[in-house]
Amino acid sequence: MAHDGTALGALNEIIEAAGGTPDAQTLVPAIEDLGEIIGGGGGIPFKLIAADETSRAIALRLGGSEDVPIMQPVDLYDPSTGARLFMRDAMMLVWLNGTVVEGARLQFYGVLNGTNVIPHVYAKGNGSTASGILGVDTSWTIAASA
Repeated sequence: MAHDGTALGALNEIIEAAGGTPDAQTLVPAIEDLGEIIGGGGGIPFKLIAADETSRAIALRLGGSEDVPIMQPVDLYDPSTGARLFMRDAMMLVWLNGTVVEGARLQFYGVLNGTNVIPHVYAKGNGSTASGILGVDTSWTIAASA
C-alpha cells in the first residue's frame, strides 16, 4: 500500500503492515513536526538515531536518511577516547512508547555516588522518557512521563 506522502500516512502504512490497527490518528499529534525535523526542515542539525529496528524503520519512512543507526546508551560513549558522542553531535533519539512514536534530543545528567559521577543520558518525549546509563546500558528504559 502506498501512503499519501505525509508522516501520518507513512505511520498508517507501517502500523497496517505490522498487523496493527490503522488508527494512526491516536499517535502523537506532533509526529508531522518530527517528520519535518527528520527530513531536515527548519535547519535543525540533528543526527538521528533509533532505539530499535522498528523505530529505525519509522524514522526512515518519515524521511530520515538511510544512515539512521540503532544506538543504545552503551554505544554513546567511546571508552578508548572518552568521547561522549551525543555531546559532539546533537543527536535526536526516536523510540516507541507502546504504539506512539516519540523523538527528542538527547540530554544528560550525572548522579553522584560517593566520589564517582554516574552519567545518564535521556530524551524526554511527549508522553515518555527514554533513558539509560551512558556507556553501560545495552537498551533504553522507556518510562511514562509524570
